[in-house]
Amino acid sequence: MQEIQITSPSTSGSIVSNDRRMGGVRALLGVVALLLPVAMSGQVPSSRNCRVELQVMDYYGVPQDYKLLSIKDESGVEHRERFNGLSGYLPCRYRTYRFEVSRTDIDHVLGKIQGTVTVDFAETRKTVMVNPNVRLHGKGAGELSMALPANHVWRGRLVGKKEGEQLWIHIRSVVGSIHEEAFVDHSDEFRIYSGFIAGRYLFYVMNARGEVVYQAVLDITRFAPKTPLSIDLGEARPSTIRVE
Repeated sequence: MQEIQITSPSTSGSIVSNDRRMGGVRALLGVVALLLPVAMSGQVPSSRNCRVELQVMDYYGVPQDYKLLSIKDESGVEHRERFNGLSGYLPCRYRTYRFEVSRTDIDHVLGKIQGTVTVDFAETRKTVMVNPNVRLHGKGAGELSMALPANHVWRGRLVGKKEGEQLWIHIRSVVGSIHEEAFVDHSDEFRIYSGFIAGRYLFYVMNARGEVVYQAVLDITRFAPKTPLSIDLGEARPSTIRVE
């Protein structure tokens, strides 16, 4: 049967030709719809390489000299050759990689750190914290005890607190995962029963509405602080408070 084409003065093509064009447009839009969520999320196709950067720090946020010994994907394949120092590119088709870094000045088991890095996006940065209790000297090494003194408690007091106001204090490591919090009681005092690795910490006071009413930086120099902490909520906030 012969195909019948219907044309009009305003068009030079046929209805059949237009249908074919619209089919092609719909197919193209379908491909775009599939790719758009990936582009919007920042994720990349699994066939590409993702940039990964490792950085080793102490609890003061000071970078430490470490080198990469190994980084393997989930199947156990080594990818160390893809790195220059602690920066490199990894295949995006694997989500989790296991790595090991070591101090550059001494080869000792206590100078090595193992961990994992999750690669979900085109660029990933991983901060690795050193063990602050390790002491290396020459070919020897040791690890300090983290035991707290018996009945240890670090006390603090807020000055200028409104009567009946409910407040909480939060102490969080600037770069690490340590986080402590305590309720401020009716006598405007708070107590912390844990120890702190020497380093810099964010200190802030929050009320029952979730508002931050005070904030400062603590420079904690000892594992079990002894000096009571006194915070005046009405005075100018110092940039850093040294804690011993």
